[in-house]
Amino acid sequence: MKMSDVFNLPVKDVVDVYGSVNILDALSECISDGCYDDFEKSAAHAINNHDRLTYENERLKNAMKDILYIVDDSTGVAGYHLNGDVADWDEFVEIRNANQLISELEGDEL
Repeated sequence: MKMSDVFNLPVKDVVDVYGSVNILDALSECISDGCYDDFEKSAAHAINNHDRLTYENERLKNAMKDILYIVDDSTGVAGYHLNGDVADWDEFVEIRNANQLISELEGDEL
């Protein structure tokens, strides 16, 4: 759910929080036009940041899942130990942490 869809604020072109419009520039323009007081400006900023961060979090979670799928399809990293041994994925606390985080976010195991 996008918060900007829930609140009907005069955010002009700021609804495009995923890329092309800089929210601060748009808010500055709106403020100079006199359409915001401090509370409305803060609320619009928070709502649009929520939408942007929700979108970014979903993209980052999906990227992490894609990397973990590669991990699941392999046994480890060749060359990591510089002695010819393959470093098994279970040697890496980062992989365990990433799996745990995704499990918590998704509510299930990978």
